Amino acid sequence: MKRKLNHLFWILPLGFLLRLYHLGSRSFWYDEAISMLAVRDFNLENIRNYGAFFTDAPLFYAFLKGWSFFGEGEFFLRILPMFFGCLSIIAVYYLAKLLFDPKTAIISSFILAVVPFHIYYSQELRVYTMVAFLALISMYYFVGLTKKSSLGNSIGYIVSTVLVLLSHHFAVCLLVGQLVSSFILGYRNKFFLKRSLVSQALIVLFVSTVYFSL
Repeated sequence: MKRKLNHLFWILPLGFLLRLYHLGSRSFWYDEAISMLAVRDFNLENIRNYGAFFTDAPLFYAFLKGWSFFGEGEFFLRILPMFFGCLSIIAVYYLAKLLFDPKTAIISSFILAVVPFHIYYSQELRVYTMVAFLALISMYYFVGLTKKSSLGNSIGYIVSTVLVLLSHHFAVCLLVGQLVSSFILGYRNKFFLKRSLVSQALIVLFVSTVYFSL
């Protein structure tokens, strides 16, 4: 186990350096400019008027608003999506380990660390790496519920799924998939089915409460 974790300790710095390289070399392009505009105009009135910034729910912009207080510019602001991109490398390791085995977890985290697609979006001032990270955490706790329907897994699942739904509206597809999986996997495990459905009902309640309060 210790040896496997040592592998992760060099994969993570590799992923970090690949994402740090030329982080601020490009000027903000159109979509990134939209992120900046959303941060500049981040208030409840604009969330209501623009449907929580189209497909992007407001959580990322709240994080970015707070981050922008400490500095601006391409390099500094892109540290935020890079941070979530690096966290995703860790998250995919633990999810793959839970689903399969430590060897598969190492391979999965290495692939995510070096794949150009993920590196590109880790260097873009958009919500995508945050959504990916939170979705991985949501799936980790959901899979954890299938193995052990504990209160800790339920709370982790509820919190992470609420956060991903507040990050991007399309994350509802993740919740729908988990709901369908609950019925399929709960056919022989009624306690899991009950715990997952209660958790999903609370998730919908919490997210609905947030949006109705805006």
